[in-house]
Amino acid sequence: MGKRYPLAAAERADWVGMKRRSLRLSLVAVAAFVSIASVASGDTTRVQDDLAHDTSDRVDIKWVEHGHSGRNLTHTLRTYDPWPGRLLRKDNTIQLYLAPGSSRDAETRRVLVVGYRNGRLMARMRDVTSSEVVGRADLTRPDQRTVRLEFPRRFIQRGLKAYRWKVYVFQGNQDSVPSSPRDRILHRL
Repeated sequence: MGKRYPLAAAERADWVGMKRRSLRLSLVAVAAFVSIASVASGDTTRVQDDLAHDTSDRVDIKWVEHGHSGRNLTHTLRTYDPWPGRLLRKDNTIQLYLAPGSSRDAETRRVLVVGYRNGRLMARMRDVTSSEVVGRADLTRPDQRTVRLEFPRRFIQRGLKAYRWKVYVFQGNQDSVPSSPRDRILHRL
């Protein structure tokens, strides 16, 4: 076994101080990572349409999913069959009804309306009582069966902790997820 050389008091204090600073930086880095991961992940829930596939409707919902993209909320709608965006002209729309809070009786305050305007699909968030446009949601189509919507939480309500939602498609026959007239899906944030 080799000789051990005792550290001088000043060297020992420097070494202990270095270790403490290193531990503090490690703890700060872990806390930052955990907070970023919790904002980015959240819960993602997919809700299947429990009714049979209606072959007479091109925009027949297969499932709808809610989740997060950073601090924004996302809703993705998937249909059974491909469809062109121009099917959502005039009175044909996809509408996402949003009610802040976790109560089953929460009142719908916002509706996100997806329609075909000026040669493209657009999504606008409206206040239910005044019909005023609150903002525009980002809309993408990963493929011809899917519509993905992304918008800030504040479009529903500032300080939002949870909300309930329901999607309707008004094209041909009316379709909705969830199918039951009174049900709405809870999304905790």
